[in-house]
Amino acid sequence: MATENTPQSIADWYQSCIAAFEIITTGVDSLIPGLDPRAGSYETKELALQLVQDQIGRFRVWAGNMGAHHPAGSRMSLDYKLKEASHIHAMVVELLEELNTSLESAYGILYLG
Repeated sequence: MATENTPQSIADWYQSCIAAFEIITTGVDSLIPGLDPRAGSYETKELALQLVQDQIGRFRVWAGNMGAHHPAGSRMSLDYKLKEASHIHAMVVELLEELNTSLESAYGILYLG
C-alpha cells in the first residue's frame, strides 16, 4: 500500500489515509474466510465493516471541518492555515502519517495474515 512518493502536505496525507481506508473496506468480503451466515459470522463481518465505515466518516468530517482535504495551495486548506505554525503543522502531518501506518498494518493483518 505504500507509495514511492512520500506525501508532504496534510492534504496529501489525507488522500493517502482515505485510500488506505478504501482498500480495507473494498476487500471486506475476504476479511473472514469461510463465512457461514447461519453461524453468526455474517453479522461479525457486517459489524466490522460498519465500524470501519464509521471511522472513515469521522475522518472525513474532521477533514471537512479543518480543511485538511483541500489542496495545500488553497487558502481553505489546513496546510495554508498552519503555514505560520510549523510545529503544529508537523504534528498534524506526524499524526496522519501514524494513522496511515496503522491502516497499512491493519490491512496486513486482515488480508495478508
